[in-house]
Amino acid sequence: MKLTKTKLKDMIREELMNEGPAYEYDKYIKEINKSRNKFGSDVMKFAQFLSKRGLKKESKELLNIYGKESVINFKYKFDKFLGKLL
Repeated sequence: MKLTKTKLKDMIREELMNEGPAYEYDKYIKEINKSRNKFGSDVMKFAQFLSKRGLKKESKELLNIYGKESVINFKYKFDKFLGKLL
């Protein structure tokens, strides 16, 4: 294998990316974000279901609860926490 400038840069970049706490925490952060996105998707599906059944007021209330009290607040605080951690 011939070692070129590009391959050398890629190898160095990969080594640097695999160091430090960010690399160690990455797996857990991705899982949390994935779960949060799944939760949001499930809430939206349920709200759409309620709306189709004629329960538009309840659907709107569910979306308000979801947006104001859980995910947006959690995302803000989680991002702030990660900023301190990393």
